[in-house]
Amino acid sequence: MAASLAVQLPDAVAASWRDRFGAMREVFRSWGRGRGGDSTLDEMVLAYERPEEAREEFKAVPQGRIYYDTDWGPAESVDVSSFVLSASEAAVSCIGWAEFPDEEGCGIWAFRALYGKYVIEVSFRDDAGGARTLRYSKRDFLEIVRAVDAHVADVLK
Repeated sequence: MAASLAVQLPDAVAASWRDRFGAMREVFRSWGRGRGGDSTLDEMVLAYERPEEAREEFKAVPQGRIYYDTDWGPAESVDVSSFVLSASEAAVSCIGWAEFPDEEGCGIWAFRALYGKYVIEVSFRDDAGGARTLRYSKRDFLEIVRAVDAHVADVLK
């Protein structure tokens, strides 16, 4: 059986999409194997003119925009108050058809954070194909969150 490696899919970059979340610029990047039934890690960066605009967007949808559509099911916030991040505000959510976090994890995780005039969103979906998702542990997703937060903090120095 041939190995299946994850690849970075083509970026989507848009300038002046003011009608889309009010951002001056939006960048979307996704990693996955590019086939149906595979896991994906998605990242969206929204850049605003002013920090106040970014804060308004963050507050409007703390669970994120990538899986905001109600077809994905409700979102449940996960307490990360003891988790130290560089972001001024952050939220982690489990999204799905009553697949809320339990000891086995969650099918769709979302991290959304506010860094000055930027809103960063990262989501992970462990797709088993069809309408089924696999469970990914909170601990493992928080390791992704830690890495993203450290990278963003370094870039914004």
